Amino acid sequence: MFISEHYKENWKSRIKMKEIALCADLYDSIAELTFNFFHKKGFIWLPVSPTTKAVSSPSALGSDSKPVQVKINENSLFLIDSAQFQLEYGCRLCNKGCFYFMHSFRFEEPDYRHLSQFIHSEAEFMGELKDVIKLVEQYIRFLTRNLKKKHFDKLKKIDGVLERVEKLEKKKNSFTVIAFDDVEKILKKINGCIEIVGKNARTLTPFGEKQLLKKIGEEFIWVTHWDKLSVPFYQAINNEEKAINGDLLFGIGEVVGAGQRHNSGAKLKIAMEDHELDCYDYQWYIEMKEMVPLQTSGFGMGVERYLAWLLGDYDIRNFVIFTRNRNQEGEP
Repeated sequence: MFISEHYKENWKSRIKMKEIALCADLYDSIAELTFNFFHKKGFIWLPVSPTTKAVSSPSALGSDSKPVQVKINENSLFLIDSAQFQLEYGCRLCNKGCFYFMHSFRFEEPDYRHLSQFIHSEAEFMGELKDVIKLVEQYIRFLTRNLKKKHFDKLKKIDGVLERVEKLEKKKNSFTVIAFDDVEKILKKINGCIEIVGKNARTLTPFGEKQLLKKIGEEFIWVTHWDKLSVPFYQAINNEEKAINGDLLFGIGEVVGAGQRHNSGAKLKIAMEDHELDCYDYQWYIEMKEMVPLQTSGFGMGVERYLAWLLGDYDIRNFVIFTRNRNQEGEP
């Protein structure tokens, strides 16, 4: 374990931990490197609002989380679980793309894979799924290479870190890409890997993610083109009625979620009906795509999950500076 004491210890014990101090340094470096990476691409940072009326991952078909609802002067709003919608809006304002690096919120109890409040690195730009897959790979290599350079003396003391980093550095080929249909064939003899959700849609379980990584023998694997009703409504659909999306698995399992968006209001409305969502709640989002049609794609990476891979401790609660439960209660 990276953290020598249990994650539920209060701030008075955690404030003395050298591991938490290292996490603080790494978060600072990841933020700096993220801004450097995207600015070199010509992306702009967007000052995203922390509240929204149209949550991007609602409790509907294809969603695996619930939003955090808040009241401000009797107005019912949600804390953002993703900046994607605002970033799509931002793509109508800039030439290259835009990004966000800050907290996202989800109404679930923390466990080894999930946090109710986590650091989200997200970007949206003009392009297709193949373009965002390439961008994510560049970003991960950039972060890893520069974190090693900047924090070498501390990282070399943690078992396995330099080996993981050097293995990635030596990997010159692109990450492996496997369509979901092929994943099912690979894992068909192992029980508990594929789960049926919603209207007979298949999804990959956390156990299945680990088995796939083990079976393929690769450290980084993209799983693409999931059943359209196993992912949220905003993912575009191809001619085979598959979502044009991809999850990047490494370390703990899914670390990055990416996808191509609907490029018109008409396609978006069809998808929302398929997902049994009321179009009224997302009228602005539909109108935006009708007013300014644009083909964008984007991704979101959980920074704690990336750190879990880097530091070799697959309980993301161990990387939290300020702990919070699903009600956003915590110290300090």
